[in-house]
Amino acid sequence: MSNELKVGIAVLGAAIALFFGIRFLQGLPLLASSYEVVAVFDDAQGLLAGSGVRLSGVNVGTVRRVELADGGRHVYVTLALNNGTTIPRGSRIGTGGFAALGDVSVSISPPSGASVGRPLAEGDTIRAAGDGDLFSLLTDRAGPLAARTDTLLIAAVGALQGVETLINESGDDFDAAMAQLRFITTATTQMLLAERERIGTITASFQRAAESAERAAANAEFLTADFAQRSPLLADSLTATIAGLNRTMAQIETSLAGLDDVTVQLDSTLALATSPESSLGLLLNDPSLYYNANAAAASLEQLLTAFENDPERFLREMRLVDIF
Repeated sequence: MSNELKVGIAVLGAAIALFFGIRFLQGLPLLASSYEVVAVFDDAQGLLAGSGVRLSGVNVGTVRRVELADGGRHVYVTLALNNGTTIPRGSRIGTGGFAALGDVSVSISPPSGASVGRPLAEGDTIRAAGDGDLFSLLTDRAGPLAARTDTLLIAAVGALQGVETLINESGDDFDAAMAQLRFITTATTQMLLAERERIGTITASFQRAAESAERAAANAEFLTADFAQRSPLLADSLTATIAGLNRTMAQIETSLAGLDDVTVQLDSTLALATSPESSLGLLLNDPSLYYNANAAAASLEQLLTAFENDPERFLREMRLVDIF
């Protein structure tokens, strides 16, 4: 075989490999045939021959040619679609990707409803939608978005100023509400501290009962394993263990009942504290009663101080009362 023939075969093989390689990289079938459809664009957005064609995001063909027409007012884009690909009539054709990055493709979206008439066939022409890329849309809308942002910022500043004015005007009410909240928190804390010791006792009892039950269960498991060999001797021990387990369970039930009682008492105390009919509820809901109680306590303290300083005056008044 001559060298010329070898070179020719190598060149032919390289051309074939290049052809199949390009189709493979474009996501096209290697041996499948295709049909052509022409799409008319107002702006090709950087489409080139070899760009992909996607139907609902799936690559179904490639761009074969891009040509100017009507004096540059329109662009005719010839699409090579794979045989077996059905494009319904009424589909929306546009461009996708980023023109600035050179990654532009033809995007085909089927109609939402039923297609009208036959699907697109060889030689059909379809009008493309006039969509711009993402950067163009952002550029076109940058001015309105900036104006709207300024409006929102002005409205937010006005709202914050109104809230500040409202807080300044209602300072006394806010202080009274905070004083009431502090009083409620203090009362609740005192109540919980008063019941903490009882809850701790019940919890410790419950823990001891649980530990006793665990030990009893371990003993029962050990006795059951050895029961087959020493059943006559361990019958009494097993009975005693079961009885102890029953007592332990009874203690657990008693502890749980005590815990339920404490919970009910706490709920009743909280309900009484927040009820407007109780004294504590009146103090919580009416701050004036709280201030009156403080005033009465101060008066009583003054009276006791006066009694300690001059008890004879009070004793003389007592004798006068006895005479009358």
